[in-house]
Amino acid sequence: VVVEFYTTPEFNIGDDLSICDGDTVTLDATASNEVEFDNLDYSWEDENGNVVSTDATYTVVNGGTYTVTVNGNYEDVDGNLLHTCEVTDTIVVTSGAGFTVDIGSDQTFCGVESYTLTANVTGEDPANLTFEWSDDNGVIAGETSQNLTVNQSGTYSVIADLDGCSSIPVSVDLIFRPTPAIDFGEAEIGTCDLPTIVLNAAPTNLSADNMHFTW
Repeated sequence: VVVEFYTTPEFNIGDDLSICDGDTVTLDATASNEVEFDNLDYSWEDENGNVVSTDATYTVVNGGTYTVTVNGNYEDVDGNLLHTCEVTDTIVVTSGAGFTVDIGSDQTFCGVESYTLTANVTGEDPANLTFEWSDDNGVIAGETSQNLTVNQSGTYSVIADLDGCSSIPVSVDLIFRPTPAIDFGEAEIGTCDLPTIVLNAAPTNLSADNMHFTW
């Protein structure tokens, strides 16, 4: 009985990783012991089972799960295939920042002097992020924390960054309106001769147009 021991291809395509939107990463399955084989076959498949490459390396553009199969082939002196040793490895590539940011919905305030926006983060510790806030005039200089206090109506947006990977910008519209100020004059009015007294509830700080009054 003849027993043959064959070596399997030795390679490592690395641990699961994340890439920023628009970036690429090249995975390398080149066998470190390739000289021990007559030839090697490579086959990369995506998560749908589609063959995306037959090279030793594959450049990932979109996130997903990728599996590589490496066949180490042994041949006789005439080039006939004697034996194949097959090894597979899988990696998950996540595309995007890997976290999301939310600052709530549009709001209208009455009689409120200021409001603090908070960038609520899902999928990452906010302490690891830097934030860039913008208003109608562009980026707000010096505002890089998770919170932003504002006192003017407008559109506010924020982008969070982690080591060069940025979140999708999110924005909110805020409207600040003053509380109508009404002055009836004297607190008490006593009359004996006047048949009627006209009370004027028109605000002293706003136009009465389009206002509704309930007596």
